[in-house]
Amino acid sequence: MKISKLLNSEQNLELLTNPISNSLTKENIIFLEGQVGSGKTTFVRELLSQIAKNKKVQFRFQGSPSYQKINTYVLKDLEILHFDLYNTNTDDKSDLEDYLRDFCVIMEWPTKSIKEIYKDKALFIDISFKNDARIYSIHTENPKWQKVIKSI
Repeated sequence: MKISKLLNSEQNLELLTNPISNSLTKENIIFLEGQVGSGKTTFVRELLSQIAKNKKVQFRFQGSPSYQKINTYVLKDLEILHFDLYNTNTDDKSDLEDYLRDFCVIMEWPTKSIKEIYKDKALFIDISFKNDARIYSIHTENPKWQKVIKSI
């Protein structure tokens, strides 16, 4: 299943982040792709802000994990790992299973191998530009995520 949404401003991101944030649990994976500067990290920040708001917890965004590769967020009963594999030079075949037992994983720039391994579990979001707006192409093969994107 695939949908596309055109959003004209960052303030409209809640239209996407709210349904997704309400459904996130450990063992979930979200892959974010798009050109440099397309808004992947902004999407993550807004998604995490929405989760914190829903769970009524304090939240401080740590920024892009481009250099350290991973940031960890504990939002009450949900722990989230935010990966950024932009500077990864190889087609990393990392197994995320150990992480998924306890965490929700959000990954910018997933490698081809990782996408292939988790294609049945992941929610894929590809962000592109159109003038000053962003186009969010969202697709998944996972039944849980299919229900979520139908509601967007």
